[in-house]
Amino acid sequence: MSFFSGSHTIRLVLLLFVIFFLGLNMVIFGIYQLGWDGPVARGLASGVGLPAAVVNGRFIPFQDFYERKAFAEKIEQIEGANSQVSDGEILSGLVKEELILQLARENNLTVPSALLSLHRDYLLRNFAVNGSVEEELGRYDLTSEKFLEAFALPDYIKAIVAIRYLSDSSSRAATLAEGARAELLSGQIFFTAAAAKYSDDEESKYLGGEIGFRAQTDLPPWESGTVFDLEINEISPIVVSPDGFRIFAVTARDEQSDPPRLQVRQIFFADYSFGEFFADYSSDQSVYIFRKL
Repeated sequence: MSFFSGSHTIRLVLLLFVIFFLGLNMVIFGIYQLGWDGPVARGLASGVGLPAAVVNGRFIPFQDFYERKAFAEKIEQIEGANSQVSDGEILSGLVKEELILQLARENNLTVPSALLSLHRDYLLRNFAVNGSVEEELGRYDLTSEKFLEAFALPDYIKAIVAIRYLSDSSSRAATLAEGARAELLSGQIFFTAAAAKYSDDEESKYLGGEIGFRAQTDLPPWESGTVFDLEINEISPIVVSPDGFRIFAVTARDEQSDPPRLQVRQIFFADYSFGEFFADYSSDQSVYIFRKL
């Protein structure tokens, strides 16, 4: 009798296991093929570690996708339908971030914590509208640290990868910047005239390159370090930015403001070739997206 009882228990356990296994696979099928997106689907995908995509053998977990989607939904809730972002755009953004990270690893690029914090502050410089930065971030269910990890870090890595690419290139914009700086240093041309002649910044070129008073967090960290080391009317080295090359000069200091601000001029030499390079690079990589979009 005990034998049959034990056999019945085994069959029951197996049946429950089969039911569980079939239910699990049904939910996984729904996530991948039907776009299921409820709490059960999100919890399972995040808990099990299901991949949303694979980039050159490295998984992008669904947990990252759902976290980014939750933030996008919060933005839409607060700012309206015009801010809506599709699932495809979210996942495409995560794939691009992984490819950028791959380029950073290939070039042995690192992220100093001090510069990353400055970049976070730069991105958040206009974020405090009706209160403190932390209060404003709280409206989007974010903290300063979560913003740094999820948004400032990928953006900074993309910037330094682009800067490395432009630094290693011999583009027309780089050649023009070198020539213009040589003219400035030799006294062949004044900064205001050089801005009008060379700058690709349509807003400032006919204002002598004037971009106004800037605090350190009003400039990205790859520019602010150089600018805030300048003496009055000193010509800066050529600064490489993700979108090109810049020459800076400081014409005045406002030491009474908190934080201190400098009156800054720039000559901008646009170079958007990294975008073309990255598009070609991406097309040669192994990318597979599991989720049906």
